[in-house]
Amino acid sequence: LGEALCLLEACLYAGGIILTGKFSRTGDPIVLGMFQIGFLSLFAAIASPLAGTPHLPQNGTEWGVILALALVCSCFGFTFQPVAQRYTTADRAAQMCAINPLATAVLSAIFLQERMGVQGVIGAALILLGIVLHNYHKSGAVSAAAVTAEGDTSRAA
Repeated sequence: LGEALCLLEACLYAGGIILTGKFSRTGDPIVLGMFQIGFLSLFAAIASPLAGTPHLPQNGTEWGVILALALVCSCFGFTFQPVAQRYTTADRAAQMCAINPLATAVLSAIFLQERMGVQGVIGAALILLGIVLHNYHKSGAVSAAAVTAEGDTSRAA
C-alpha cells in the first residue's frame, strides 16, 4: 500500500507541475500560488485529525518554527514557484523539484553532520542518473530533429 501511495503522489505531483506550468502562462501566477496554498491549507486542516490529535504550539520557539516554515517554505515556495515556472518549462521545473531532496540531504550532511547511509547514497545516485539520462535523451532527440530538418531543407533547395 505504501508503494502505491508513493507512486500516486508522484503522479499527482507531476500533474501539478504540468498544470502549474500551463496555468502560470495564461493567468496571474501569484493568484495561482495563493490558490494552491489556500487549498493545501484546507486539505491539511481536513486531514490533520486523521494523523492524530491536533494541538497548537506550546511556546515561543515552537510558534517561531511554525511561522518560519509557513512563511518561507509554504508561502514563498508555493507562491513563487508559479512565477518562476512562467519562464521555464514544466520539464525543467520537475528536474528542479527532483533535485530538491538530494540538495537537502547533502546540506544536512554538511551542516548537521547527518549520515545518508547506503540507501541514501543509492537514492541520490538514482536521482542524478535519472536527470542525466533525461537530459542526454532530450539532447539526442533535439540533435536528431535538427539533422532531419537540415536534410529536409537541403532536399528542398
